[in-house]
Amino acid sequence: MSLPMLALASVGGAFAIMFAVWAVQAIAYNVRDAVQRRRQAVEDTRRASQQTAATVERIEAGLAEQKAAAQQAERAERAARVRATLRRELNRGARMSRSTVGAARRRRRAAQPARPDARPTPTRRGAAGRGR
Repeated sequence: MSLPMLALASVGGAFAIMFAVWAVQAIAYNVRDAVQRRRQAVEDTRRASQQTAATVERIEAGLAEQKAAAQQAERAERAARVRATLRRELNRGARMSRSTVGAARRRRRAAQPARPDARPTPTRRGAAGRGR
């Protein structure tokens, strides 16, 4: 083999080796980049899932607060209804007792002998001159 051919072959071999090294470096860079992107995607997914979990917790806490407020309002409304019913019952009882007091008073008056000037007395309800 002549010297120029040997020189050309060695230069060609050197270029081939340089090309091979460049190709391996490019592949390694791409692999490294892909691994880095994958790690970043995993990290983003983890962060997003944490944010979603925090949002879900906040929503659940808000719903629990709303439910407690609704239950408290319902209890207050029920208590108000019970108080109103009791008030009505007590008022009815008071009216009944007043009416029985009035009836007892009328019975007592009816049992007394008539006065000398037997004019009927006006009542509280304004039935003047007509007795009871």
